[in-house]
Amino acid sequence: MERSRSRPTRPPPPNYVARQQLPSDLERFHELYHQAVLEVNKALDCDENGQTTEALVSYKKGAELITGALAIELLASADSEVNSKRDKLKTALDNAKSRIAELEPPLDHAINKAACE
Repeated sequence: MERSRSRPTRPPPPNYVARQQLPSDLERFHELYHQAVLEVNKALDCDENGQTTEALVSYKKGAELITGALAIELLASADSEVNSKRDKLKTALDNAKSRIAELEPPLDHAINKAACE
């Protein structure tokens, strides 16, 4: 009668945890990217329709989402789709910041106006 040999189980590879986290980080990046694009598009629509207050709120929210997406460190950063999205987010962040600066009332003017009232 032949005995079957049982093998001991292998330990997980050293980067096992990182590989398990990668999909969730990648999914989170794509989720934030999608939300940021929607928010910036909303800001652009409001801006074009003269709704500056709503546009300002959406630009700020979009900038926060973009900053969050760019802060995620991905091991798959060599992926061309991810790199392309990162580049688009950086450009969108620069544009959002410049629109925020243009739409926000100057601090000096707001202080002087409050002092006169």
